[in-house]
Amino acid sequence: MAREVKVLFFASLREHLGRDEVVIPLKSPCSMKEFLSILWCALPENARHLILSNERSLREGLLIFLNRALIDPKKVDSIVVSPGAELAIAPPASGG
Repeated sequence: MAREVKVLFFASLREHLGRDEVVIPLKSPCSMKEFLSILWCALPENARHLILSNERSLREGLLIFLNRALIDPKKVDSIVVSPGAELAIAPPASGG
């Protein structure tokens, strides 16, 4: 079993970060809140605020997927992230 979590970035987030993914080592399951704090430390300092607030929670309006399932923003704190998971973060889709 993989001892890491792959975090994918899409659209403008990918452009601002200059990469489309980051791999975070993770030895055991943790809450999404704990994982976002780990992600904060793994991101370049100038890019952290694109994704996370000062409280290290997901910025309002961003979409977050865990193993390709969209997570309800109201339920993010109750989600557990396990080694081997894939997390994706994207700005909201714009219509037109």
